[in-house]
Amino acid sequence: MGFAQPKYETNYYTAQDYFEIDDNTPEQKFEYFLGEVTATAGTTTTHNTISINMVIAISNQIANKCRIFMSDVRLEVKRNAIYFYPDLILTCDEEDIKNKKSISNPCLVVEVLSPSTEAKDLNEKLDSYTKIPSVMYYIVVGQTPFSVKVYERANLFWKFVLYTQAEDVIPLPLLDLSLNMTDIYRNIEIETKEVKSEAE
Repeated sequence: MGFAQPKYETNYYTAQDYFEIDDNTPEQKFEYFLGEVTATAGTTTTHNTISINMVIAISNQIANKCRIFMSDVRLEVKRNAIYFYPDLILTCDEEDIKNKKSISNPCLVVEVLSPSTEAKDLNEKLDSYTKIPSVMYYIVVGQTPFSVKVYERANLFWKFVLYTQAEDVIPLPLLDLSLNMTDIYRNIEIETKEVKSEAE
């Protein structure tokens, strides 16, 4: 997601300050990270198309007890300290599904990269999401060319796999899911660049 700094005079906010801002500004969503409030910005059509493709691909495979949510649903990473709006959240937790405010126990989190958010998605969000006990996968999707980074929980550590080919199939065995690159990038024009060898 894209980000723009909110125009407020102070640099530090309590969680209660954040809730008052976020819950009372329906036309805008804000994220909260250790006292810092950041406004989310609009996305590109490519970003939006990839997000929708991911929702379709996953929702066709999940059980009825699970729910998939897009970027308007808040994720509580750490109570009163960290709250984000991921591009996609999958949860099978009953309390999450009943909660009207936020999700706390997702099993899958997805972010679609934008130039303005790449550093945040691959640093503080990666660190934050992988610390949620219920999260089995964190997936980071590049807009173009093909680039899907998958972080998979493996007991006390995390495995990382990068997928870059159109024919790749992405297995998510911990959730009994799989994703095709062609489904993720459906209706997306992929830019390809020729790489010259040193001999040329």
